Amino acid sequence: MNMSKALAWIASGHLKSRADRRTANIINSLPEEIQKDIGWRWTSNRREKGGKADLKFEII
Repeated sequence: MNMSKALAWIASGHLKSRADRRTANIINSLPEEIQKDIGWRWTSNRREKGGKADLKFEII
């Protein structure tokens, strides 16, 4: 693997991770009723802070 391919591989992983975090933050900022309606990891005591989102999205 040459240097440019290695840097592109690292950058793509970083961009995907950033997109996943942003998506989780946006959904977490929605009211609990909407989160429950869309089935977003909802439980009655889900509002703890600092938990890492385990999202597995594919960027198209």
